[in-house]
Amino acid sequence: MKKLNTHLIATLLLPAIFLSCENTVSEQENPSFNQANDSKSSKNLSDFEVVLSNLLLQSFSEKNFDSLLYVSSPLIMKFTDPENLEFGRFYNPGIYCKLFSRHDKYGFEFQEGYYGQDQPDITGLAFFSDKQPEGGYCEESVSPDGIYYNMVNELPDDWDLDTGEPIPLSDKYKDFEKMEVQIQIKKMIVKTLYFIKQKNRWYLLFVYDCDCSA
Repeated sequence: MKKLNTHLIATLLLPAIFLSCENTVSEQENPSFNQANDSKSSKNLSDFEVVLSNLLLQSFSEKNFDSLLYVSSPLIMKFTDPENLEFGRFYNPGIYCKLFSRHDKYGFEFQEGYYGQDQPDITGLAFFSDKQPEGGYCEESVSPDGIYYNMVNELPDDWDLDTGEPIPLSDKYKDFEKMEVQIQIKKMIVKTLYFIKQKNRWYLLFVYDCDCSA
């Protein structure tokens, strides 16, 4: 009788155990970025995801990221390396996508009267590693909303506004690991970021705010 009861209990528990394991695998495949604040779950995140999570939590989710960038807030600047890397923001005041630095107020001087807006709470969005959303730039995406990131070899070109000639940046950073991040909310990409790995640490390198007319 004891053997029968043991077998019966094991039979009843097996589906529940399997379901629990299945959910754990699913969460590990697409973890949400607020897991970085959980010391236990953060062990399942890569070093890059932890850095990205901290940046988004402190300066993006329910924050006015553009205004923080405009004033060079420490909430963003602490994720950059100003001594060794030239941090900047891409924006197109016309047809060309130009890289602007802190000295140019990151291009916000061309957006008179615009001080950005608060972003929604995105702590529930999932990470999608080594993937890019399909669409979402000029038209609605067919991919699920989330935070997409993947390793890239190329970086956006800067442009000379006087000559209309491109200024390649990829060669300057060819020996570095580079990551592109695209944040998709309500089927549209609301922010694109570029990170670079310097001395085994990830830093925010560029914010890309050029629209599809560039």
